[in-house]
Amino acid sequence: MYEDDSLEVYIDSTNNKFAWGGADDYQIIVSPAPGGGMRAREFFHPERTAGACGIVDSSVTARGYEAVLALERTVFGIGAGRVGFSLAARNIDRVLNSDAKFNWFFLAPATYLGEIQVKRRG
Repeated sequence: MYEDDSLEVYIDSTNNKFAWGGADDYQIIVSPAPGGGMRAREFFHPERTAGACGIVDSSVTARGYEAVLALERTVFGIGAGRVGFSLAARNIDRVLNSDAKFNWFFLAPATYLGEIQVKRRG
């Protein structure tokens, strides 16, 4: 999945500093599935997150794709408050032999992500 067109979601659930594969950090990749539809998988902790993320709605056309990703908040350690968050998009065009990846936000010198504010339901 990581070597194809994809959207990547990075989450630092404690918003303390993103570490590749860190205990409270997650990388979720969403990409078109072979044969149609969309697929999603978390890569850092698949033994813990299997079945806790999935696509609930999607559309794939010749012009692109869209998907709604659902996460079980407790499995990903997401409560109310600020959560480290970043998006990346990868576009591979095999006809033009091009590969581009766009990252939204990584702040140096440590790897702090952007933030989203999570509110309680109700």
